[in-house]
Parts: sequence; structure tokens; C-alpha cells
Amino acid sequence: MDVSKMRYFEKIESPQQRDFLCAQNNCVLCSQPLQLQHRQGPEKMSIQENAYCQSCDVKTRSKDYSIH
Repeated sequence: MDVSKMRYFEKIESPQQRDFLCAQNNCVLCSQPLQLQHRQGPEKMSIQENAYCQSCDVKTRSKDYSIH
């Protein structure tokens, strides 16, 4: 993944920051970009994010974000 082509509001100048972004956006097994799915939670009070790799058929994370 070429982080120079990504647009972020945060600084991504250090190698550690670039490594973190690559780890969050790419599969740890095959380095392919992760597919993200976002779904509205029950009663519209949360958003669920699921990240998975289509190549490896691996779900890498699932996180719920509450809506205030």
C-alpha cells in the first residue's frame, strides 16, 4: 500500500505511523487491502465496523462505535 497516496488529517510522517496505517488497512497475512463493512446497530445507537480480507477469507476486526 502506498501511503503517500492516502489522504489523512493526522500526520503520517514517521515510519511508525506509516506502519500502523498499513497494519490497519491491509491484511496481515497477504497484504491485500481490507474490505470494510459498516452497519447500523440496534435502535440506531451504534455503528458496527467489520474488516475482512477477501483473498484470505479472514475477518480481522469487529468494532462497535456508539453514537451520542
